Amino acid sequence: MVVPVEDANPLPSDDELELESELPPRQDRYRLPRRVVLVYNLFLLIYLLQRTEYARVNNQPVSSWLVLPVLLLSGLGGFLGGRWLSPFAGIWLAGVAGFFASYVGLSGPYGAVVGLITGLIVVLLQIEFSSGNEEE
Repeated sequence: MVVPVEDANPLPSDDELELESELPPRQDRYRLPRRVVLVYNLFLLIYLLQRTEYARVNNQPVSSWLVLPVLLLSGLGGFLGGRWLSPFAGIWLAGVAGFFASYVGLSGPYGAVVGLITGLIVVLLQIEFSSGNEEE
């Protein structure tokens, strides 16, 4: 009995290899939970920024303009920590930056909460954009 040459080839065809390479990357299964957490925290941050009466120092309300340095410091801390250290370090650094802004008297404990939320948003955006670049 003679075996045809094409049936004896154990290597997969080009079509089979192409199907295997189109499998989604491992990070894709976390895309939806990441986006849900991101949207939730964006709405929470917007809510807190509209309620600046929660920002109190010595039981006195703080001006809404003093929340801007808290956002800038915590965003910078989240970006630098998430970029060069790790995502958890970015969130932690943003919270510490918000806390130190509140320690100076800018916004009270409100600054630490806004700092943590801002850091989480910044780190999630970094992860989202970096995972988008890996897929290309």
